[in-house]
Amino acid sequence: MTPEGGHKPKRKKTKAPEPRPTMWERMSAAVAPGGGLAGAMATAGRIGAVVIGLGLAIGWIVGREPLQRTVGDLRSDPLTARFDWPMLNEPGRRPATWVPTAVQEALVHTVLSNVSANPFDVASLERGRRLLDATGWFTSVDRLRRLPGGIIAVDASWRVPVALVRKDGRDYLIGADAAPIRIPDGLRPMPGLFVIENPYLGPPSDGPRVAYGKPWEGGDVQAALALLRLLKDSPAQRQVAGIDLSECLTHDEPKLVIVTDAGTRVVWGAPIGELAPGQVPVQRRLARLEDQFRGFGRIDAHQDRLEIYTPIVLVDRTASRG
Repeated sequence: MTPEGGHKPKRKKTKAPEPRPTMWERMSAAVAPGGGLAGAMATAGRIGAVVIGLGLAIGWIVGREPLQRTVGDLRSDPLTARFDWPMLNEPGRRPATWVPTAVQEALVHTVLSNVSANPFDVASLERGRRLLDATGWFTSVDRLRRLPGGIIAVDASWRVPVALVRKDGRDYLIGADAAPIRIPDGLRPMPGLFVIENPYLGPPSDGPRVAYGKPWEGGDVQAALALLRLLKDSPAQRQVAGIDLSECLTHDEPKLVIVTDAGTRVVWGAPIGELAPGQVPVQRRLARLEDQFRGFGRIDAHQDRLEIYTPIVLVDRTASRG
């Protein structure tokens, strides 16, 4: 009893804390009858995320040093450019490329001066690809690739030079598609190429600069190339030096003029494929050239100017050699 009432106050009983269920017990309860499957999946997802995160961290720690060594090796190798140089295969001679040494050096310089040593620098590879394409030496430059050992491989298709176009005292190297090809300063054009003289228009341009790799405009250069292709298999072709276009787009009746190796002129007539009333067919003109070659030893029949497109062959007695 207490002084106040003679009775002791009763103490409240407290329950001991229940042990917290383990992760396994919670997952088991979730999938047991009456449990929640969604809760189990959420729990499993959290566990999976932790495991994946730990795996990535371990992988980064383990793989970081080898990756750094690999990148360091790539950076330490000096860059070299690898082109698939087109080859000449002549009987009895060692295979060699027809690309002049000065051109090879210029193309290699274009790659090495624009592609960085950074193995992750894709932009410099694209810059090098565009600049190679702008030289005109390729019909297409597909891509530049990095290979082990610091090699920059160029995947491209070559444009083969077939003729020179002479306009206003300057020579332009062109391919079979009439697109100009850049020649390094000081390099003399390849010997033995046909010369196409006096086109109506100048070379294709991009502002003040020549647009190398873009076809010549006007159509007369293409017409000259078509005639040269036709003459390629004729025995008369060996005496053909080129085509003069001065009478093609500046006259009412366009004419192509064959320039011989002696500087004489054989007037072919209208371009191949164009309607030409009063002119003999193409095959007749071709036969006349071959007849003159066999009969006179010369496609010009030893005349300064000969017209073979008319119903009868005409000799211009007033003409002089170019």
